[in-house]
Amino acid sequence: MNNDIPEYHNFYSFFNSPTKTELRIFLEQNGWTIRKESWNDFECTNDWSELYLHADEINPLLNGAIANSKINYQKLVDLFCGINAKFQAELYDKDKILLKSDKILV
Repeated sequence: MNNDIPEYHNFYSFFNSPTKTELRIFLEQNGWTIRKESWNDFECTNDWSELYLHADEINPLLNGAIANSKINYQKLVDLFCGINAKFQAELYDKDKILLKSDKILV
């Protein structure tokens, strides 16, 4: 498995739930290292991703780069579904062509 994280963002998502704080804690509990990037934003990293948690507390955005994108994209979606998150996620290739999209907002 290739865990080289790409130099471009290929993962984009937004959430109606959980909150930004709840999402940050959830990621930390599931193996991500969390670093405060600004007053309100966080960098969330693990062996196969560099994600950025930002925007407001109620409707957070989680965007960044994931290695082995199709497999790890599905891991993220499954993790979010496991906590009954209300979200939309998208995966793009290096040419910004949409490869996969999941929308669970109800």
